[in-house]
This record gives sequence, C-alpha cells and structure tokens, in this order.
Amino acid sequence: MNQNIFLEKQSILQKQATDVLSNLDLVNILSKYGEVKLVGSVALGLMTWPDIDIDLKSDSEINDKDYFEIMKHIFGQKNVKQLMLIDNRSSFEKNRPKSMYIGIIYNLDDVKWKIDVRYLNSADAWAEDDLKQIKSKLTEDKIKKILEIKTAFHNHPKYRKEFSGYDIYNAVLDKNISTPQEFSNYLKNSGVEL
Repeated sequence: MNQNIFLEKQSILQKQATDVLSNLDLVNILSKYGEVKLVGSVALGLMTWPDIDIDLKSDSEINDKDYFEIMKHIFGQKNVKQLMLIDNRSSFEKNRPKSMYIGIIYNLDDVKWKIDVRYLNSADAWAEDDLKQIKSKLTEDKIKKILEIKTAFHNHPKYRKEFSGYDIYNAVLDKNISTPQEFSNYLKNSGVEL
C-alpha cells in the first residue's frame, strides 16, 4: 500500500484535531486548572484515527472539586455526546499515570472524536518526556511505518488493553520493525497473542 496515503490522512486528522480543540475551547477551559499539554499522536504528528490526548498538569494536589468543575464545563459544550469519568489515582491502566480521567466523545461533521484528558500532578506527568525521546528518533520513513502499523492495528480488540501506540513506536524506532506482520510477530515474541 502507498504509505503516502497514511501521511495524507494524518495531515487531515491533524487539521481536524485543531478544529475540535478550537470548537470546544478546550485549551482555554483546561488552562484555568493547570498546564495543558497535548500528548500522544497529535503531539507527535502520528494520527491514524480521530483521537486527542491531553495531560492537564497541576502543581498542586489534584482534587475532586476542580475535576467536576472541568467536567461541567465540557459537558455543557455543543456536540459533546458522552463523558466517561475514571479515578485512576490508586489504580493503574497499562502505560498510564495516576490521574483523574475525562473521556470525551465529540461529534465533528458526523465524525466521533475521542478526547482523553488526564488531570494529574506534575510529578506523574511523564508523557512529555516520552514525547521528546520519540520525536528525537522520528524520520519520514519511520513515520510512514508507524502510521501503517497503527492503521492496521487500531481496531484490534487487544489494542489499548495488551499493547498500545507506545509499543508500536518502540517497535519501529528501537527494534526496526517495518510492517504490520513484523509487528504481529514482535508482539507474539513479547507474549501477546493476537
């Protein structure tokens, strides 16, 4: 398959992500409660589906009052179709920091966007450091390979449960994995049966 198709799709999704954030005025709303950092595929330029990840870093203790105020502001926005709230301060998701999570489903031109907001202490906000390391290794060729593999696996039922986008990034950038089949073999060798 022509890998330029993945680059074109990434570019379109990046523009739409900017529109979603603008329509929701999300950065402005969240900035009242801490430092807003775009992380994940939006920050890396590695988008393959409508998904935005945001860390909201607080220098003080994260608290229920601010969390529910944030949720109230978001829920009142036009085209917000669903919110999911999860307290991850004492339990850990795979590859996720201790946080209070707000999952947003937002409709932009009949496309459902998933927006993940993690409200967390600055000490628990390690995604930004990961981004710097990943960005330092990206080349155009590696970007194309990552986009192809992410596209092949993003609907897999074990994605986000037993492996994540970071596993794809690490496989391509550190293990020289080049194709979806090679990534499948890599996962199998790592103990993840697909």
